[in-house]
Amino acid sequence: MHAPVGLGAGTSFPWILWAIWISRNYLIFEKRTFTMEETITKALQDAREWQQAQRKEETRPDPTRLFIAPPPISDELTCNTYAAWMADRQAAGLGWIFRTHEDTVISQDSQVVVSVASPLMAEALAMFYALQKASQEEGDLWSGVRHQASLSIL
Repeated sequence: MHAPVGLGAGTSFPWILWAIWISRNYLIFEKRTFTMEETITKALQDAREWQQAQRKEETRPDPTRLFIAPPPISDELTCNTYAAWMADRQAAGLGWIFRTHEDTVISQDSQVVVSVASPLMAEALAMFYALQKASQEEGDLWSGVRHQASLSIL
């Protein structure tokens, strides 16, 4: 029997411990034994079953309720960020760009960061470094950031 695959990082450990505990109980109370392979396979099957039960069905947005962005304010700045996470290296490539309401690029930069644990952390770091870069700039960019109402981070 082959063990199921496709489990996320860190999700199998508690299931393996639980399966070991259950196998122990079978041994003590029912005098039944299971091999290591049977125990691990059962743990991974249970973990996968649980993950599938947690998935929510995708719902399509009601087209009548789509958000339409208001027209940009004349002094509004937009900051777009991007992060690409490399799980095998625990590193991320980050990028950001600041633009005016007329799509004129005010500032842009990129950076590679190591010791990044997840894609979510990479996204947060992209926003952090974008705002840090803005705080180091003089003039319009930092002025726009200080007045939070005029900064949209997408």
